[in-house]
Amino acid sequence: MLCLYLHSHDCPNAADIMQKKLFTLSTSVFYDPLVREAPEDLEGYLNSDHIGLSFLQDYKDGVDNFLKSNGQGRRVKIAVPNFSSVSTYLKGTDMLATLPSLMALVELKDFTSVPLPFSFTTGKMYMIWHQSYQHDEQHKWLRKEMIEIANSLPV
Repeated sequence: MLCLYLHSHDCPNAADIMQKKLFTLSTSVFYDPLVREAPEDLEGYLNSDHIGLSFLQDYKDGVDNFLKSNGQGRRVKIAVPNFSSVSTYLKGTDMLATLPSLMALVELKDFTSVPLPFSFTTGKMYMIWHQSYQHDEQHKWLRKEMIEIANSLPV
């Protein structure tokens, strides 16, 4: 079995579990360029209305927790149930959506994005597998393919 694991910290260690970090996922601010310009700075970001994700507890994610730890917060005006709903609610509005940068490849390809106006990392993507598969030829091939795909991503 091969699993992908996204976490904001290092992957947990276990004697019988093998792991390979694939990439660190960055975060971007998405917006509709037909309606607004990018926020120029942190103040512009914080003073904008935002789209959040409702599958996250209390509509808060790592960005909200980071901002709160610095005595700041953003205004989440609408919360959507999944990543694929964001584009529907972002189009034609002046709201911002703070999401993994890779969303620009598919779901949010019609929007413009800029880096966050502060330093923040969404998480690290790991490939993990049980040691019993370490020397399995098919498993080795699959891991090699996953590494090539990860290396081709613009993260």
